[in-house]
Order: sequence, then structure tokens, then C-alpha cells
Amino acid sequence: MFVIVGAGVAAATAADTLRASGFDGRLVMIGQERDPPYNRPALSKERLRGQLADEQVFFHPRSYYDAKKIEVLTVETVARIDLKARSVELQSRGTLSYDKLLIATGAELRRLDAPGCDLAGLHYLRSLEDCRRLHDVLQGRPRVLVVGTGFIGCEVAASASMLGCEVTLAGNTAPLAHALGPEVGDIYAGYHRSSGVAVRIGVSVVRFEGRERIERAVLSDETGVSCDVVIAGIGVMPVTNVLRGESIEMENGIVVDELCRTSVPGVFAAGDVAAFWSPRYKTRMRLEHFDNAQNQAAVAAKAMLARDERYDPIPSFWSDQFSYRLQYRGFAPRWDDVVFRGNPREASFSAFYVRGGEVQAVCSVNRYKENYAARRLIGKRVEPKSLADDAVDVKELAAAQAS
Repeated sequence: MFVIVGAGVAAATAADTLRASGFDGRLVMIGQERDPPYNRPALSKERLRGQLADEQVFFHPRSYYDAKKIEVLTVETVARIDLKARSVELQSRGTLSYDKLLIATGAELRRLDAPGCDLAGLHYLRSLEDCRRLHDVLQGRPRVLVVGTGFIGCEVAASASMLGCEVTLAGNTAPLAHALGPEVGDIYAGYHRSSGVAVRIGVSVVRFEGRERIERAVLSDETGVSCDVVIAGIGVMPVTNVLRGESIEMENGIVVDELCRTSVPGVFAAGDVAAFWSPRYKTRMRLEHFDNAQNQAAVAAKAMLARDERYDPIPSFWSDQFSYRLQYRGFAPRWDDVVFRGNPREASFSAFYVRGGEVQAVCSVNRYKENYAARRLIGKRVEPKSLADDAVDVKELAAAQAS
């Protein structure tokens, strides 16, 4: 029997891959939520705005899992995984013994810790149930404070503004600057401001004030923001508590190799919880992106069947905010320079992250074809003038590098 702990995109993709690859044994997926696996990125965008129904964010209808004989245990908590006994102890359904185990527990939210957090009106967005609740709240067009200028915070701020709410976005850095640098952060601060969002940079929440509900947030610069609703998006942490006390290697998540194997035979991990070794970049990384969870899970499933396929991706992710479609390819934790082409003011540009003369990554806004073509420039030396010249086709640059 194969057991998958988790019921997100990694778990669903692994189950699909196992069945598509010919595994016909008993297959059990365990999830804490009442919903079957769904498309989490939609929660901060189309589903939050009411443009998609629940059924449209599910990866498959419930009948699909019955047809594929995939047992999906919902509203279930894993109390403990016993690696020596090769068993998974469930909170309400006894114990399952496994032949192979995939841990796809994902990540959990970081929580605000400030006076007044116990007042009504503070929301987080991680689950579909969170999204349903927040969608209903936003229909009343409240004054909204979004705490956190990462991807979730920015996407939620955009969605709330598009629904007609008065929105303030506050965080320590400019929007997306933690991942994309101060230049792109300033561009996105401008996009949000031009769309009606008040952006407060270089601040954190000191306390919330109100009688029974949050009425005001006091920030670290001693200013206040009047608000009816606070939405916190301040990051996540890998969920590893199910392995507490077990002898398995961990380092910012569950350590796996390029085949998604953990340090324990027969046990695999994929998705947000997995810290994998990248031969391409010669480093260990843990990525919190949909594409990574989906692609890595397919590799993990094949490895469970001893069909080894090395996982060594060029990371990629996307973000939709207002009419700005951002796409990123590459891996650039550090860079010497950012070379721009196009016009950020017209919401059409690419930013190339260069280190040691080589292109490490490219971030594009509303330039899908260019971003796709630019993947062939990653790891190559390209003259900055050519990168910056919008008259030079990226396809031609890539072809020249290949010749």
C-alpha cells in the first residue's frame, strides 16, 4: 500500500502519476480539509473575487477519485508517523501500514503576534474555507489592511481593491522586493498605488485597537490605519510536525535528493515541505511555488515505482495582480545588476538578473512569449546592451547563444 500524507497539488499530482504509471495497489491520500485537492493559487485571485465556484478550483470531481480507486481521507489529522514500524497513525481512523510513503504536507501560515490579535476581524488565507469566509466578508466593501508585501499579500490586496474595498498594503519592504529586488518592488508599489491601493513601506504592526473588533492598526512608525478587516500574509513554514521525534534528516524542511528520496528508505517527500538538492545550482533549495510542487510530485511518484527521473528544474512561478501578469524563470538569490528592457510604465517589460556576467533569472510583466524564450539565456553570458535593447528579439539572442 502507498500512503500520501497531504492533499494539495503535490499529493494530487503524485496520485495521478502513480495511477497513470500503472500502479494498481491500494492508494490512500490523507488531508485535513473537508475539500478534495484544489488549485490553491486561485484562492488569492479568481476564487476570492467570486469569479470561480468551488467546483472550478477542484483538480478533479470527487467521482474521479472513486473511479481511480484513490482513497481520499478528508477531515483527517495524522497524529504520528512511525518510520520504524512503517505506519501512519490517524486521529480518528486508526493506523495505516505502508509499503511506500510520500510526505506532501506543504506549509503552514506564520501568524501575527501583536497586542489585539485576539480581536475579531483578523483573517488569514491558506485554505479554501478561509477563502470562502474572506470572500463573504469582502462583499461588504470594508476598509482593508493587508499586512505583508509578499506574493499572497499583494495578490489579496489587488483582489480586495478590485472588489471595491478601500485597501492599505503595508510591509517591511516594497511589494515583491524580497524576491525580485528593490527596482521591481518600486515598480509594483507604483502599480498598486495607481490602482487605488495605499502602500506603506518600511513598517510593521505594533498593535491593533478596537472594542470587540479591530478598528485601527498602529504601525511601527507611530502612525495608524483605520480598518475593519485585517488580512495577514507574512509567510509560511514547512509542516514537519508529523515527524516529530523520528530519525529523518531535516534542514528547512525534509531533506530529499534529486529523486525525492528522504534519508529513510521507502519514504519520499515533495512540494513545499521538501528541501531538495539541485545538481544544476549545486545547492539545497525549498521552493513554495505551484509549478515546483506539481513537477516534483510527478518525479517522486515515479521514484516510488523505481522509475528514476532526476528532478533538476529551472524554477518558475507567476503572479497576477490587477492587469499585471508576472512570470519568473531562474534562480537568483543574489545578483550584481538588473537589466531592464521594455517600459514598466506601460506594464510591459522584462528584468534580467545578472551575476558574474551571466543571466541568472528573468522576470517579465505581460510578456509571456519573451519570458518563455528567455529561459534559453539562463546561465549564458549576454551583453547588457543586447538585453536592454527592445528592438533585439530575445529568440534571436537565444539562437545566437546556442550557435
